[in-house]
Parts: sequence; structure tokens; C-alpha cells
Amino acid sequence: VALVAGLGLAACGRPAPRPRLHVVAAAAMVDGSRVLGFLTVLNSGGPDELMGASSPDAESEELVRGDVDDGMHMSSMSMEGAIMRMKTVAVPAHGDVVLERQSAHLELMGLHRTPTATVRLEFERAGAVVVTMPVRQSVEPVMRMGAHMPTGGQDAMGPGGQNG
Repeated sequence: VALVAGLGLAACGRPAPRPRLHVVAAAAMVDGSRVLGFLTVLNSGGPDELMGASSPDAESEELVRGDVDDGMHMSSMSMEGAIMRMKTVAVPAHGDVVLERQSAHLELMGLHRTPTATVRLEFERAGAVVVTMPVRQSVEPVMRMGAHMPTGGQDAMGPGGQNG
């Protein structure tokens, strides 16, 4: 009985598997003075959190929530006027997160007029992932589960340059 109990504790104490992230369908759409960033994060590993984004091509970047309740788990949100600001977005283990207009998405304010925007996504466990988004006047809806836009995908690399 003591051996069985000990095995149970060892299994409970095991760290969660590392996230294995792949970003696909990254694109940006001009919307007045801001640019909306859409993408899909595919995860074939353990859970993670999208902590934020930055871009050398924009004056400021934010994760914001659209106006549809899509059941997406938002770890931390706050209201600023009529806009819901998000601090993090959960990336489930062996699942995906779609950042799209009516859900969570990126807003790039003061984007320098370029045909592409480079965005650095910061994940809690996987670290940084840099994506290049084509900037368009309109963007087809973000496709789910690996349907690639022309830019292809970028992988998250874990510590030491290894993914997972």
C-alpha cells in the first residue's frame, strides 16, 4: 500500500509537458488608425499562456477581446471604456487558440506603413515566437486547425533553442 501511494505522489509531482506551439494563418487587416492582427496558435504539447505581444513596426500593441462570447478562457481581463483589455490568453494543452476579429485579437496602433508587420508573441512557458504578418486592406476569415495563409507558420522554441 505504501508503494502504491508513493507512486501516486510521484506522478502528481511530475511537471506538465512543455508546450509545442506553431503559429499559422497570421495576417493583419487595416481598420482605420489601427491594424488588427489575426492568427492561430496550434499546441501539440502542454498548456501555455500568451502573455503579450510587441512589434518594432508599431507604436503600441494590445491583446483585446471582441464582442462575441466564444467560450475562450481569458485568464485576466479588464474593461477600459467599451473595450475589454486582456492580459493573457490561455493556450490549452493539445489544442488551439484562434485570434480573430470577433474574439481575442491583436491591435497594432501607429503601424508604420509597411507591407508586413513583424510581431513578437510572448508565451509564459514557450518563450518568444516572432511572426511576420502580411498587412492587407481586408483579410479572409482566419482558418482553423492549420489552414495556412501564404506566410506559413512559425514555431515556438523552448529554452536552449529546442521546441519542447
